Amino acid sequence: MRRFLPRRALAVAVLAALVLLPARAAWGGPATDTLRAFFDEASRVVTAPDPTRGLEERRNTVRALAERVFDFRGAAATALGPAWEARTPAERAEFARLFTELVESGYLTLVGAKARVSGGVSVRFLGESGDGDAAMVRTSLLTRSGDDLPVDYRMLRLGERWAVRDVVIDGVSLVENYQAQLHRVLQGSSYADLIATLRARVPAPSRALAAAEAPVSDAPAVAAAPRVARAGP
Repeated sequence: MRRFLPRRALAVAVLAALVLLPARAAWGGPATDTLRAFFDEASRVVTAPDPTRGLEERRNTVRALAERVFDFRGAAATALGPAWEARTPAERAEFARLFTELVESGYLTLVGAKARVSGGVSVRFLGESGDGDAAMVRTSLLTRSGDDLPVDYRMLRLGERWAVRDVVIDGVSLVENYQAQLHRVLQGSSYADLIATLRARVPAPSRALAAAEAPVSDAPAVAAAPRVARAGP
């Protein structure tokens, strides 16, 4: 079963892209239930007929909801690797914020380039697998060519709740992709240089939203998420 949502919903709910509005699944486990509850709540925010709430306000509301479900800080620590341990609390907070924006941009770029967005994004749950404190929730999107684009959510149980740690789009892990890029940058540059590069390269939220709402024909045909590379002199 598929359900179609307005294209504007994708722009408002872009959170490592993490926000799409899925069709009901026939079955699923506790991790799936967590995602479904979040998606349903985000859907109500996005589609509520409230003319007093602008695009940016709704985006911020959905972001606050996402912070309960997506372990952005854990994903940032994983991506930065050993360098995370050497960072101060303030440095960790800034890196986590920048990394969250980077993943959001990467997700929107990948999904926006491949998914069929005319008339709404079609998403469905395919199932859940895992054992113990780890689970993979599998979903798919309908692409422009009519094929299915797999988008899977790697989730961990943190105490009493399930949280998304990574998103895998068509077999490519966003966190692992950026982890490899960050490692290469740090091999030839300092941490301060890396942060300066991230500050310069992470798209502003307003630009990401504008890109999401651009006509379909204007979407770039990209094969990978935006890269992290040391800025030139």
